[in-house]
Amino acid sequence: MIRLLLIIFLISCSSSSHKGFVINNFKLKDKRIGKTTVFQNKEDSHKSEINNIKYSLTEKIDEIQKCIGSVGMDRTIHLDFKINKLGNSEEVRVSGIIKEKKANCISNIISKMKFQKPLLLMPLRVHQLLYFKSKIN
Repeated sequence: MIRLLLIIFLISCSSSSHKGFVINNFKLKDKRIGKTTVFQNKEDSHKSEINNIKYSLTEKIDEIQKCIGSVGMDRTIHLDFKINKLGNSEEVRVSGIIKEKKANCISNIISKMKFQKPLLLMPLRVHQLLYFKSKIN
């Protein structure tokens, strides 16, 4: 019951016209999402913005995993993208040891994502690492 109320609260906050919700104490449990580096023109980004980015990526990580398929070796994927002042992702680049078709699949997922609006309403440059472990040990 409490989870249901929390989910309803988060949905109502995120769908309103203001900046949306801010996640301050997000505990990342998915080990596939690595270090997030955010570059902003005026000031360093707040930790809550990084948490919001990671939270949004956790919702899409399984789709990204499907793009990659079964992994024959440990793999690190680098995502570089910009979050504009409206929270839309732009200029998505995917790199790492990955085929172009798989990179395009990941790029399409990221470019359709809606992120939290930046706190200073200035574009954010994001560099995100994603880790995928080999199925063979």
